[in-house]
Amino acid sequence: YKEIFVRTDLGLLEEMFGGIGGEVLYRPFDQNYAFGMTIHRVRQRDYDQRFSFRQYETTTGHIEFFYDFPNGVSSQVLLGKYLAGDKGITLDLSKRFNTGFTLGIFASKTNLSSDEFGEGSFDKGFYFAIPTELFFTDYRSGFISFGLHPLTKDGAALLNSHNSLFGIVGGTNKRSLVERWRDILD
Repeated sequence: YKEIFVRTDLGLLEEMFGGIGGEVLYRPFDQNYAFGMTIHRVRQRDYDQRFSFRQYETTTGHIEFFYDFPNGVSSQVLLGKYLAGDKGITLDLSKRFNTGFTLGIFASKTNLSSDEFGEGSFDKGFYFAIPTELFFTDYRSGFISFGLHPLTKDGAALLNSHNSLFGIVGGTNKRSLVERWRDILD
């Protein structure tokens, strides 16, 4: 099962939620796609950010599809249930440049009404990430990131997973290694 990856979570999962769950990812080495699934049972953390919780709890999860287009363009489609209990789809498109700079856009549409969801009745935004190594003469891992997410309501809210499996192993297929071979040799 060299192409199947599994991760489990337990505890304080992010700033606003704690719980239990996990993720499974199928990432074939010779292909430009991957499939995954996440599921978490979460409870909202109290506002003091310690170990107490509020009454709200839900199960959230998504079926995930990832595809790498030519020229560093990647796509991600999520289909499932969000933190507010709404169900829908999220599409994310991004481009990674040779310098490591990444620019992306996303949009989500759920079953919430326009009144419940707010402005535009769907979620949308953009983001970029600049590798910190561009600013130093020696190698420094990490990114400086910025994103604009204009809505402040709860529609299409995802659990903020810091180490998703695709984020960890997404660039380990044959095509990614061939495209970045020059970077490896430098």
